[in-house]
Amino acid sequence: LTHPYCLITPTPVTLTPPPPQPGGLNSSAPIPKLLSRADFVYGIMRAAASLATGGAADTVDAIEDALLEKIQPGWEAYQQDAILQAMSEKSTQAMIQDNRTHLKRVFEQHSRPEDGPGQTANRDVMLLEGLKDACEESGLLAEVLAEERADEKARKICLNAVLSAQNDPEEVRELPEVAFMEFVHAVARIAVEVLESKDVQQKIRIGIDYMLEYSLSL
Repeated sequence: LTHPYCLITPTPVTLTPPPPQPGGLNSSAPIPKLLSRADFVYGIMRAAASLATGGAADTVDAIEDALLEKIQPGWEAYQQDAILQAMSEKSTQAMIQDNRTHLKRVFEQHSRPEDGPGQTANRDVMLLEGLKDACEESGLLAEVLAEERADEKARKICLNAVLSAQNDPEEVRELPEVAFMEFVHAVARIAVEVLESKDVQQKIRIGIDYMLEYSLSL
């Protein structure tokens, strides 16, 4: 739960998942409530404690069982991801943290727009279209845009990156937006897919560089 990519910043969740929509992510779904890492951990503990039937000792056991049976196996599988391992390297972590302000500028530039008259934009989340625009305008998707059916391919690459950043949820649990660190994660996924190099970490760093260069023009 303390891994650098385990809710280092608020991550969107919905108490009531939006109904499935054709094509997956649905831009008309409700804006998700943002939870901090502390909220997330507290929620797990409360949910586990609600299953306890005895006193304090039973409650502690219930919380421990929930972490060991529900959280740990999923986290161990998540750690096998080569991209997450590369992103966890100290040099990559330092690059992200040292340039957080610049990456945040790109994220906010393409954050969720107003849904309609009288409604305000949500600068805490980014829609799929915003991610695609950021990757196109930064030049990260330049090679893809030179191909046939470029828009369709670019959208598919971005959608797959978003779903991977959300840990490949079931369709009914897909969220229409990504939070800031999910945006960074998605950029890394896109870079690994579209850039030419055998070194995953190098491709991630180059992908982040595209966003940093782009941020200077904003």
